[in-house]
Amino acid sequence: MPTFAQSTDGADEARHWHSAACAAIAPIEDNLPGVRSTTVRRPTRIASYVWSGSTGRWGSPTINNPVYNQMANVQQAVTVDSATLVPTIRTTYTYNAANLTTSLLDESWVAGAWRNTTQFLYAYDSQGRTTEYIGQGWVTNAWVTNFGYQIRYVYDAQNRVTEQTQSDWSTTTRTFQPTSRYQYSYAGTTSNYSSYVYQRWTNNAWVNSTQQNAFVYDAQGRATYYETQTWTNATTWQLASRTTSSFPAGGGSVRLTEQLVGGIWQNSTRFTEFPTPNGIGTGFSNETWTGSAWQLDSGNRFTDVFNATNDLIRRFRQNVNTTTRAWVNANKFYYSNFQSFVLATNAPALQAQTQLFPNPTTGTATLQLGGLRPQRPVQIAVFNTLGQLVQAQAVPAQAGTVSQVLDVRKLPAGVYSVRLHAAEGTVVKRLIKQ
Repeated sequence: MPTFAQSTDGADEARHWHSAACAAIAPIEDNLPGVRSTTVRRPTRIASYVWSGSTGRWGSPTINNPVYNQMANVQQAVTVDSATLVPTIRTTYTYNAANLTTSLLDESWVAGAWRNTTQFLYAYDSQGRTTEYIGQGWVTNAWVTNFGYQIRYVYDAQNRVTEQTQSDWSTTTRTFQPTSRYQYSYAGTTSNYSSYVYQRWTNNAWVNSTQQNAFVYDAQGRATYYETQTWTNATTWQLASRTTSSFPAGGGSVRLTEQLVGGIWQNSTRFTEFPTPNGIGTGFSNETWTGSAWQLDSGNRFTDVFNATNDLIRRFRQNVNTTTRAWVNANKFYYSNFQSFVLATNAPALQAQTQLFPNPTTGTATLQLGGLRPQRPVQIAVFNTLGQLVQAQAVPAQAGTVSQVLDVRKLPAGVYSVRLHAAEGTVVKRLIKQ
């Protein structure tokens, strides 16, 4: 199934330290009467090791010292060699009002000075969905675009995505060219789509490729079943596969896809998302059915260690070796020198006027606030217990009032922070998802 593009910190493996830093967050949130702040903790020292398969040993560590802005986002991080303390890479981030990354700049330390290397630029729509992603390299004192994409969304009256069109950067024409399109259908007022069609741009026209339908969702809005059809002979849809997902009580998920071969369903692929204790993901695996057994194709898995205050202090990572199909060592990280950030100091009157109900909720909750400047947009962001952004949107204050429904059905059960940022101040509310 497609996933609507959301906020990103850049999925480049070269910046694995940054995703690891994000994993080492232990927020302390309290919005009881009279308490108007959120405290999050960030590591300011991260030691990273890479496993050498040829020597069977861990290499010398690199040390990263991230610096955060007042919103506890990584603002800049310098990586140094642990032995010589000579810097190697400096990464600088910028953010918008919804705390979504808008740029990421990598610089290399060359001959005693920082020199541009690469940069990544991001743009979003009012719902926090990515509309543009560009990767550029520094060539002859100018930025040159190497890759990227643009996504255009069409929404219906209920703010549901009905169409998602992607254009990819062409290094030949140096322009964005249409490549793929999703068209979504819904039954009734639910926010869960009942089917979608995937199309490819071929010979200057959209051509059907696959169609997913017969969706079944559980009480938490998670898809437990759907079928895939392929466009055959450019005339008809033909049933090709079916996918069943399960969600064990201990966490994680298993997605099994079967192919229809000669009228018989046969195992095809299996995707397993490992449980997330402490709210931190511990990895995934992709497997292919070989005819008699499952064979590992790809994946990564983490073993984490926490201290008494629930800070992630060590993370050990393994990847799947595509040749031996076995788990092998990859990286390990050590986090230390944690810094606390107190966020969202609110005016008591603004806090008192803000309502979030029902709370707890199993599906949706309404955020209401009055007394705002008319037509001035407010930013609403939802964070999990790690301080990671899971939803973001900009909402206009109609006649000085905000009344916005938050759909959290697809989020795991737990405690979330809902932060509303307006010109008059910032309010943080605790939301319990059952």
